[in-house]
Amino acid sequence: MEAWVGRFRKDFDHNSAVTFYEIPLIGGMARMGKWFIDSGMRRGTPVADQENVITVYGGVDAWKKTVNFRDSDAAYLILIDQQGVVQWQHSGPFDETAYTTLTARTQELAGQTGK
Repeated sequence: MEAWVGRFRKDFDHNSAVTFYEIPLIGGMARMGKWFIDSGMRRGTPVADQENVITVYGGVDAWKKTVNFRDSDAAYLILIDQQGVVQWQHSGPFDETAYTTLTARTQELAGQTGK
């Protein structure tokens, strides 16, 4: 996930029309260790990105269905427009071709095409 976040922040941090959130999903009995999990994730997340991390405890099955979950080690990325409509989706490790598509679609949605 960090490769995606680092590159996206570098390319779009200057644009107030674009933001990102990293959303770890924690289900089952792991919810009982919320404090421990939260503090561990905070230590593993760069300080600049911590304000963009929202840990979700519960509702995991609905999210898994939404992203077509198959691999617990994969990053799942969703680009959502201002109306909440999914405009792009990808899962897997950082991929330059997929990132180029994400960037182009993000610029288009942010009204930056051609700038």
